[in-house]
Amino acid sequence: MKRTLFLISCGFLNVTSAWADLDFKTKRVTYEAKPEERQFEAVFSFKNTGKHPIGITKVDSNCGCISAKTDKERYEKGESGKVTATFKIGSAEGVQTKSISLIYKQDQPIVKPKIVAPPADSSDLLAFIEQPKPEPVHPVVSPPKTDRLTVELKVPTIVQIDPKITKWDVGSEAETKTIQITIDHEEPIKIKAVRSSRDNIRIETKEIEAGKRYEISITPQTTEKVQLGMLTIETDCQIKKHRKKLAFFSIQRPETKKAPLDAAPAAVQVLPGAIENSQSTAEADQPSL
Repeated sequence: MKRTLFLISCGFLNVTSAWADLDFKTKRVTYEAKPEERQFEAVFSFKNTGKHPIGITKVDSNCGCISAKTDKERYEKGESGKVTATFKIGSAEGVQTKSISLIYKQDQPIVKPKIVAPPADSSDLLAFIEQPKPEPVHPVVSPPKTDRLTVELKVPTIVQIDPKITKWDVGSEAETKTIQITIDHEEPIKIKAVRSSRDNIRIETKEIEAGKRYEISITPQTTEKVQLGMLTIETDCQIKKHRKKLAFFSIQRPETKKAPLDAAPAAVQVLPGAIENSQSTAEADQPSL
């Protein structure tokens, strides 16, 4: 009986150890986009190096700006495939890192030991057990496996705004603050107009270097109330998505400083006679017998 269980368990271990992953050439694609590009496609090539077919369960991403799909839903042993990811750049700038999850399962048969009756003249009680032979019964689905793929996109910022958000504290002086605009492009780009979403803000635009550097001065009329607003900067850039840029401003409540956790408690002063007075009061409050 022990020998029977041993042979069956060995067959099961051989099956489970055959599960394999998809073999990717690379799991990370890095690309430097051009200023005019609106989308980018990244291709991840792989091969099924296992002994059994693999079925794709799901292809998912961590952002709505990137979608991905495989060219098939099932890959046989030794078959190659690819995952195509489409990144919609839109107004994104700087380094953008997004991930894709590829979830799949592997199908394979069970190998069942073959058992035959012992010979009539045999005195060996274990003679009827033969070595396991491959005998497919029904497919077994392995636990799902997930491979994470990464797309890193470097999008140039040709109209640089510093700072992106300008702040005043409520009740502070309504001083003028300056935003620096720098053009990082082969062709010069001029600022045509700057508009504020709030009437409380006065705007002045100054050209420092034609088509390359500008200063935008913004001054609030009052800082009495909390306010959040936006500046729309219109340019003559030939690339449509760079014709309008946004900067932000806010009038906010000043941040309160929290006392450190390890700060010592304030000393308690005990006035002379306080202890005697408290004792006298306590004695007076006691009922007389």
